[in-house]
Amino acid sequence: MDGPSNFRDLGGIITVDERLISRGRIFRADRLAVLSPGDLQILKKLQIRTVVDFRSTGEVQAEPDILPRELHLDYVHLPMGIDQGKNAEWTNTLRSMTPEQATDLIVGYYTRLPLEWSGQYRAFFHKLLETDALPLVFHCTAGKDRTGIATALILYILGVDIESNGREYELSNMYKTDSHEKYAGLFRQHGIDRVIGSILMEVKKEYLEKIFKAVADAYGSIDNYIERALDLNGNARARLKQVFLE
Repeated sequence: MDGPSNFRDLGGIITVDERLISRGRIFRADRLAVLSPGDLQILKKLQIRTVVDFRSTGEVQAEPDILPRELHLDYVHLPMGIDQGKNAEWTNTLRSMTPEQATDLIVGYYTRLPLEWSGQYRAFFHKLLETDALPLVFHCTAGKDRTGIATALILYILGVDIESNGREYELSNMYKTDSHEKYAGLFRQHGIDRVIGSILMEVKKEYLEKIFKAVADAYGSIDNYIERALDLNGNARARLKQVFLE
């Protein structure tokens, strides 16, 4: 796409029992506020029916999604995170951070997301159970944090092994190379060290492992989290596999 840099189909990934995630059913993305006319045509060709937006209310107000009106899309806002990106105090904090502190900050944020905003993830997964909501695209701003965790949970439920899950998670680094360079310039303008900026923008497989560990520590296991926090019992998980696997 011309605007979003982190838009991709989850189809084509193979599960541990050698089934394939169907193409054209579910897509992950970053900002949909920067769609070109060509991008809008792509959404039309994909016949997207639902857009799930994980951005905070402040982010949505600053940059509302641009969506093809003729598709009559179902727009679902499930806000996560806090509006702190343009806060002067937050910028000052980043200026004084060491790389170790920046890593602790981002990992701490990631591990809190599925726990503090489990209600939003629950609503998201129950939307996936509505077959008339598909094809569906879900996104946040960078398409790597809130969206990355949602993707990792989807792949786990569908039976994708942790190595393949981690590789998909890290694809955002490749897709967002140009975007990282742009944000690096913004960080420099605000006096934030490039190394700190890189830590905040990159994702690593180790982060995903820590996210899963935090969930397992809080609920006893990832499966318990899925059943109790996401309200997905065995029948619901089997239904998701039926819908999304070939």
